Amino acid sequence: MFYYGKETFRYYAFTSCIRIEDYIWFTTIHVNALFKLNIKTKKTEIATWLPGESESWLCYGLGGLYKNRKIVLFPHNSKEICIYDTDTGELEVKSYIDENETDRADYNIFSSCIICDDSAFLFPGRYPGVIKYDLETKALVKYNLLQKVPKITYENCIYIWGSIKNEDGFLLSCAQSNNVVNIKNDGTIDIKQIDSVDSEGFSDILILDDKLYLSHKTRNIITVCENEKILDINLDDEINSIVSGIKYMFSYKECIYIVPMLGDSIIEYNPKD
Repeated sequence: MFYYGKETFRYYAFTSCIRIEDYIWFTTIHVNALFKLNIKTKKTEIATWLPGESESWLCYGLGGLYKNRKIVLFPHNSKEICIYDTDTGELEVKSYIDENETDRADYNIFSSCIICDDSAFLFPGRYPGVIKYDLETKALVKYNLLQKVPKITYENCIYIWGSIKNEDGFLLSCAQSNNVVNIKNDGTIDIKQIDSVDSEGFSDILILDDKLYLSHKTRNIITVCENEKILDINLDDEINSIVSGIKYMFSYKECIYIVPMLGDSIIEYNPKD
């Protein structure tokens, strides 16, 4: 295990992270900015302030890379999608909501995002479906999951925290149940319940070396699924956090980076060690 961080900032309430070479880029709940952490020097700095008040609440999350080295920041509670160029430091702001389209105002609180080619697939916290937003044309398409799968309800898995793209479509982790939703490329949807020690729901999801990893939102546990085998790994001794729970995971090469709900460190975890 390696720990990165411990700066003069208060404990970070992380929202999302991404690694590009020797830097980890991340956003937090309390400060409306894009941070970058130098892994070699272990120093953190603000790369750019984001639109809105500097101390506003949970404005943006990191959606992924666009055109190699540009970071897409999707709105948690904002009217814009931002694209940050890590080479030039330029921030491009794209208006997501047309003031004449009041319908869009209901879909500006997102918990997860996936970038595919020129499109951002956004997963709202208040809408049981998927929003496809074209980063070039600003065209928007909505897909309602409740209409396709009756057993998806507002109580059991509307609140999506984690999302990944695989060959078969999208895999989504549900924050209000131990369910994983698979939206396939052909439009069909499968829901699978994962029998784990925690029934409070999953915060994030990723695939590494053909294994499915799920993090828990109320405990320092990651669940590993390989074929029909399920293994829970307790990380209480490794995670230095104020409250139990893992907010976010991402992989880089053979390692998994684990981000606590509220803490001062990002943990590098090698499943092979």
